[in-house]
Amino acid sequence: MKRSFAGAALVMLGALSGCDSGPTRSEPLLWVYIAPMTATLHAVGDSIQLFVYAANGAGYPVSTEAARWSSLDEAVASVNPRGLVFARSAGVARIRVEVLGPGNAGMATITVRPAPAPAAP
Repeated sequence: MKRSFAGAALVMLGALSGCDSGPTRSEPLLWVYIAPMTATLHAVGDSIQLFVYAANGAGYPVSTEAARWSSLDEAVASVNPRGLVFARSAGVARIRVEVLGPGNAGMATITVRPAPAPAAP
């Protein structure tokens, strides 16, 4: 994971925390964005923190505190309620986050590399 990106994402999220002028469940969001949208984990057991940003129809940021994270392939990568992804086996998994209901979702693609072959004697 690139540390500079994580720092920038934390600054962005810190600036947005406490936003409470968002849409209700009946008002659709303009977009939901996950950062990073793609990532590669190099070993089983590795992890990466994902972040979510959402805006309403007027383009104003909305709170993502109640976002619901899920993995579409738990065998490859799992995700906790705060967006922390854990590599479980080699492959590709899509991570989904819902903000204010199922119609407002974003996706990220996580690739988990296979374990390196043992060195020949």
